[in-house]
Amino acid sequence: MHRFVTVAAVALVLALGTASAQAGKGNKADKAAKGDKAAKRDPNSVVGTVQKIDGNSLTVLAGRGKKAAEVTVTTDASTKVKVNGQDGTLAQIKPGMRVVASPNNGTATTLRATDAREGAGKGKGKNKNGPTPDKADAK
Repeated sequence: MHRFVTVAAVALVLALGTASAQAGKGNKADKAAKGDKAAKRDPNSVVGTVQKIDGNSLTVLAGRGKKAAEVTVTTDASTKVKVNGQDGTLAQIKPGMRVVASPNNGTATTLRATDAREGAGKGKGKNKNGPTPDKADAK
């Protein structure tokens, strides 16, 4: 009887350990969705950096690293453009600016652009007074 209880206890521990390990892995589709923060914000938008402007279309580098791809965003006279939070025009958008264009297919109805450097240094843990001096400089 004692041996049966011991074997049952070991089996229960192994079963619970396996179940908790499987629960901790989560769903691979959820992990893929977590990797693309821009898509989580608005999956119907193109988010990226302006590479060039040609007439009524912009070439935007969307994504980062190996997943980055050039996307052409088409605009027309009815596209609402905001530059640095103010009403603007397509002519005010320059290469290097960050843009969000909606929707991600067809002609964009809204286009928001900001200077690439706007907001730099305002994040958590950033030193607002500039770089920290080397220890040798502090003496």
